[in-house]
Amino acid sequence: MLKMIRKLLPAVILAILLCGCTDARTRKLETYRDNMTRFYDNVNAYNTRINEIDASSDSAVADLLQNLDGLNEEFRLLRSYEIPEEFHSISNLTTDAADSMENAVRLYHEAYDDGYQAARVDEARVWYDRANRCIQIILQVLHGEEPTGDDIRITY
Repeated sequence: MLKMIRKLLPAVILAILLCGCTDARTRKLETYRDNMTRFYDNVNAYNTRINEIDASSDSAVADLLQNLDGLNEEFRLLRSYEIPEEFHSISNLTTDAADSMENAVRLYHEAYDDGYQAARVDEARVWYDRANRCIQIILQVLHGEEPTGDDIRITY
């Protein structure tokens, strides 16, 4: 019996260790999935609020900037999420998305805080669109799709 235990013990320890690694990997993936689900839900909520702003209201600019600040915070959080190894290919995209949104929000503030400046709004829109394109590509990758578009270059 002792000989059999000695023979089985390494296999049992290895199985426990492998299960522990799998559980840790699974937990990382679940945490990332939860973070990304929350991110996309929050981004959609901010986009809805932005689209519902009455442009003729006295508070339109303040409402826009407040919602953009919240959106920017969501993108900052995106940058901080630990990306599981399975999705390492999107790590640069999350940084690019966060940086782009930060630039967009800064420029929107400059455009409206110092009196309306159309050129700043145009520049901000470019950065805003870039941030949104990044998160569209990230979503495609997370869904297991191969991203497509003229702006996509896939290297292996």
